[in-house]
Amino acid sequence: ADALESDVLLRYAIKKVGENDFPAANRDMLYYRTAEVKLTDKEFQEAARMFARVRPDSSFYARAKYKQALALTEAGDLDAAQRAFEQLE
Repeated sequence: ADALESDVLLRYAIKKVGENDFPAANRDMLYYRTAEVKLTDKEFQEAARMFARVRPDSSFYARAKYKQALALTEAGDLDAAQRAFEQLE
């Protein structure tokens, strides 16, 4: 689903595969993509929470922090959004 960049397949996979059943090495991708779906669905707080789960050593980290800050801004939590942006420095 991630390689195909298909939200439909991703939504299906998320429903069918539990987080603990997902390979640990790929969980950052799972968190990131799940957060993107939440962001699209305007579930801003949940999106921010999922983006925050991406580990700092992940290739998804910088994108996740940026999008976390955007989600927090949309949710109206400007202080938390600023902190997320500052973690990008």
